[in-house]
Amino acid sequence: MLMVFFIFLICTLAVAAVGYAKSKNGNKSTADGYFLAGRGLSSIVIATSMLLACLSTEQISGQAGIAFMSNMSGAVCWEVGCIIGIIAMALFFAPRYLKRGVATMPEFLGKSYDKQTQTLVSILLMASYVATAIPTVLYSGAIVFNGIFDVSGLLNISDFAAIALICAAIGIIGLIYTVFGGLRMIAFTDTAYGVLLLLGCVSVPFFALYHLGNGSLGEGLNTLMASVPHEKLSAISPVDASAPEFPWPTIFLGVATMWFYYWCTSQMIIQKTFAAKSLKEAQKGILTCAAFKLAGPLYLGGCGILAYALFTGTETFDKIVNSNGDLAYTMLIQNVIPKPILGIVCAAIFGAVLSSFNGAVNATSTLFSLDVYKQYLKPEATDQQVVRVGHIFGFVLAAVAVCIAPFIMFASGGLYNLMLDLTGFINAPILAAVVFAMIFKNCPPIAVKVVIPFHVVMYALLMYIIKVPIHSNYTIGIMFWIDVLVMFIIMKMKPREKFQVEEDNVVDVTPWKHAKLMAGVLCCCVVAYYIVFSPLVLAR
Repeated sequence: MLMVFFIFLICTLAVAAVGYAKSKNGNKSTADGYFLAGRGLSSIVIATSMLLACLSTEQISGQAGIAFMSNMSGAVCWEVGCIIGIIAMALFFAPRYLKRGVATMPEFLGKSYDKQTQTLVSILLMASYVATAIPTVLYSGAIVFNGIFDVSGLLNISDFAAIALICAAIGIIGLIYTVFGGLRMIAFTDTAYGVLLLLGCVSVPFFALYHLGNGSLGEGLNTLMASVPHEKLSAISPVDASAPEFPWPTIFLGVATMWFYYWCTSQMIIQKTFAAKSLKEAQKGILTCAAFKLAGPLYLGGCGILAYALFTGTETFDKIVNSNGDLAYTMLIQNVIPKPILGIVCAAIFGAVLSSFNGAVNATSTLFSLDVYKQYLKPEATDQQVVRVGHIFGFVLAAVAVCIAPFIMFASGGLYNLMLDLTGFINAPILAAVVFAMIFKNCPPIAVKVVIPFHVVMYALLMYIIKVPIHSNYTIGIMFWIDVLVMFIIMKMKPREKFQVEEDNVVDVTPWKHAKLMAGVLCCCVVAYYIVFSPLVLAR
């Protein structure tokens, strides 16, 4: 295990050196330089940063766990189905964001509605990131590294204490990146970690098949198909399926709502788009990220299926089941990856954790510094003061998240499903507000101010008090359309005068000429994926 740790450390330090070397010449003393990398990111940096911002250990462990416990519905819908949301970001949302020259998504709403709307949404997003996104990233990373390096055993402490210690370590390292490097360093280290991801995590299924086939990939594939019930290879679950499966109608309801929320409105993911040097580079980067997502089900959900085949009938199988599947990925890599490669895999996983953590911290600091501090607390603040406040706020929120993270251990139902359920408090009304701002010119600010508290109360009632006996993704999807109806009724009852959209083209907004062609090809790939992972082909 010492060799694994040494290789992991070398890879991690090498990536940090690359990120520092690439970012040291950037101007981090201004708000644009610190929070938006000087609006100079290229397509490949945007692609890898967006990919890793939403690919952390809660996705790696969570999607492998869902596949282990049920089938491929989670992996395919979150990795391939989400391409529809990414395409919408490239073709519809990104051009409108960049034409407004905004630094945050709430700023876009502020220009479309009013400053109070901007502040309300900023506070909601900050609360969501601090209470759910950042702690989940820390906790999921901690359980993986505790499983690999056995921190609790080495230090003779409880699992809870070990997880708390690892969360604190990840938080400190992440803050060094975020506070001293800004978005520019985060983006460049994401690119380097993207290479490690390809070398490390993508290799896991191949080693697992090699192990399953006693030295033969072909025999491993044959053994897999013979030992795993074929229904586990289906991406299409029944209408009445319960968590962790995803009933197929929810693809058009709650799942679709979350696709568009995450990829079109979530600040921690789309902030890299705001930092693009041009719309052309943004669209190329966004669609390249979508292409990378096509491999996701194979090295995420596929690992859960391989773990099921390898561990059936063993004590390890029972241990994974008792963890709601969250330990499937950790147990798999411990048993099938050669020690030198395991160090690279650990570095890739650590990079995914850092990327999501850094992205969330940077996004939250950006929201507070630009949408709250600069707008209300000190409008006359200089750029240096705004950046310094971003540093301080980053420290505070990271400390809060580190304190919350270990207690996720006591949640039931699986880590990934927990995160999705909690995000349901804000995703639908925020998405509805952004869509209305882009489509309608006479939607009044009061519509947003009514629909957000209405949604929060109704969602809490349905999910946690009344406990409606349907899948949570049905609830989220139905609530989205109710939110849309509420906003539409208010707009018709109290329309405002059509406002003129103020465009501030801080970068070139000429679209990429191949964007629609690539989007069409990606849509065909999504359809093909669902056909292959269905009773028509693999799940027969």
